[in-house]
Amino acid sequence: MDNQAALSRTILIQMARTGITQAQLAHKAGIGEARLSRHINNYRDWTIPLLDVLAQPLGLHDAFGIVEATQKERTLVSSINTQHRFLTA
Repeated sequence: MDNQAALSRTILIQMARTGITQAQLAHKAGIGEARLSRHINNYRDWTIPLLDVLAQPLGLHDAFGIVEATQKERTLVSSINTQHRFLTA
């Protein structure tokens, strides 16, 4: 999974954790829902300014918080995959 897709996955996970819909997130961030959808569906690349405006409604401090959450999700997925391979070997 590339970095842009990983960021999208993290945004979706944070939306689920905070109980916020895509429409609510777009509204709280002051951007159009269609614009947010294009990024979440990987038609457009994420930018630091965009991640900054999305961070607070998602319960994170800034763009760095989203990137940090993405790294944690990647580590978790990698650990789960390693354990699965070990258990099924």
